[in-house]
Amino acid sequence: LRRVPAAVRAKILVNHRLYVPSDARCCTEHLKEGEWAQLTSSDLRSYSPAQIEDMVDILRSRSERPPFLDFEYVEEMDDEVVREWTGLGRAQFTDLFLSVPSLSNTEKRRPKTVLGVWLAKSRTGETNERLASLVGLSRSSMEKMIGEARKALSDEWVPLHLGMSRITRDVFKSHMTTVAKELFCDADKVAVVMDGPYIYIQKSTNNAFQRASDSGHKHRPLLKPFMIVSPDGHIIDALGPFLANVNDATISRHIGTEF
Repeated sequence: LRRVPAAVRAKILVNHRLYVPSDARCCTEHLKEGEWAQLTSSDLRSYSPAQIEDMVDILRSRSERPPFLDFEYVEEMDDEVVREWTGLGRAQFTDLFLSVPSLSNTEKRRPKTVLGVWLAKSRTGETNERLASLVGLSRSSMEKMIGEARKALSDEWVPLHLGMSRITRDVFKSHMTTVAKELFCDADKVAVVMDGPYIYIQKSTNNAFQRASDSGHKHRPLLKPFMIVSPDGHIIDALGPFLANVNDATISRHIGTEF
């Protein structure tokens, strides 16, 4: 059971005229379905002074002009707007949020905004000043949220979807293509594709990093993530990123140490 989010409580109060106490809990499946019209108020006729104050606070917060990107009420945002700014639909956003429970622990007031600003920053590359104004935060608060989201996703979500340890040999075999099997492997072997693409970056004002990230081959500053993928394109792991002055031999030794 999960605590009912403040945004859901406000939606139920406004749309269905039902009050959900702040300590109420609900299973994850019902939170996803959102069929709140099935609730009845037969047992909720009397309220304590604290609950009445809570209802007033909910209505007062709803009456204030919301920011353009109000991720706390993502269920009420247009799906196309959510997809344009985060790359995910509303249902996908909610699934990702529920899969990282520490977001609700680190940021009690606006946990969904923590995830939303990180997704929006990663997808659009907007300046911190403009993005902060769109979500109704100061720049420093938004930058702190981005750091919290990065840590929570790295600790809880990434290990489940990236890395060699999450994949068994049978899963490896399921991602083998016919061409790879015929050219490189017999029935008992698997093959992976390793490559180091380039990510071009702006020239840094830090002299040491500027020299380390300058590529003599491409004549541009860049970083080199090292990708490990299966023959059918399934991403197995992403290492790095490595500096431009780190050659492939060094990266290969690093991969040998990791695996």
